[in-house]
Amino acid sequence: MAEEEWLRTEYAGHELYTLLDNASATDILAPDYWETVRDGQLAGEALYLDLKRMEEIVKHFSLRETNPRALLALHELCEAQFDVPGVLFEMDFPSLLPAHPLGVRITSWLRGHRYRISSTPDDYPPQREASFRTDHIPLTSVPVSNCYKDAGVWDTDYRPSDQYGPFEGAGAISSWRISLPKTLRQFDYRSISDVVLHIPCSSFGAGRLLERSASAAVEDWASAPPPFFFADSSAYGNVGKVLAINLEEDYPEKWKELAAGDPMSLDQVEDRPRFWARAHKSPVQSSEVTLFITPSTSEDNNIMLNDNIELTQDQSLGEYSTYSAMRSLDLAQTWSVSNLNPADESRPFQRGWLLIQFQLKG
Repeated sequence: MAEEEWLRTEYAGHELYTLLDNASATDILAPDYWETVRDGQLAGEALYLDLKRMEEIVKHFSLRETNPRALLALHELCEAQFDVPGVLFEMDFPSLLPAHPLGVRITSWLRGHRYRISSTPDDYPPQREASFRTDHIPLTSVPVSNCYKDAGVWDTDYRPSDQYGPFEGAGAISSWRISLPKTLRQFDYRSISDVVLHIPCSSFGAGRLLERSASAAVEDWASAPPPFFFADSSAYGNVGKVLAINLEEDYPEKWKELAAGDPMSLDQVEDRPRFWARAHKSPVQSSEVTLFITPSTSEDNNIMLNDNIELTQDQSLGEYSTYSAMRSLDLAQTWSVSNLNPADESRPFQRGWLLIQFQLKG
């Protein structure tokens, strides 16, 4: 059995015997599961709730919401690398320690992983190496052919098997690489609007003390400026707070004005961040703004943001010309992009993205 092989790599013979002996003595039947008296009318509900508690937690990661630059890299370079840090789990499950993913439904290579083994709240961030563990796993890559919830295996019911599943035994806090064929593209990769990682994983309770520390750390991460919260740690907070605006799809009428060489105004930008940012009592402000535009712009362009901020040229990404500015701006205003002209008048702008890194200002 794959489980037995893995256990023998983690425990010595006497340790494994003690573990299995204690596990076999665990009582999993509650006294209220079956009652013949009147109180037994709720026996079914009690059993159902306990069965639901045994289910794995599932976390969904949108690449457009967490790392849109990686999504653009997938469009242009057919490859993207990104992290799944602990803060994204703790936003939903601050009292749980996500341990092992039970499957991942995307074409991917697992570049690195670890999981938390300590429930102490002391010095929660930055994350100490002694609080985490990394195990060797046999399967670190999986090819898939379906664009929706494809786990790369035929049987996705997770029934007992002698074979290791993809990424079985890895830690939920992980780094990933996804790629598409580069030589012959079977479809337009730029039509991919988002990549969503579905990670069902096992977990265990961490206690109230760690829950309070995790919640406080998430709050600090939300108000911290870029590049990252505790940039010296790859396990926590190594993900930006970014609003990705597809100029052509999100503002189709305004995009026509930009393609014609006129200024492009963007209204109601404050309604576009994720719900947790919009619902927070603190105002949302930008910390860095990056414009991706293709085809390339005219060399004599002085691209302006909101009529008074000049964007400076940055490193290009594939066919995208890139311009950025480090400025703190309130999202609750009308944004605009002006002085944009294509290098070739016969080739108007085809695609454009505006990435706004933001933070909560308390």
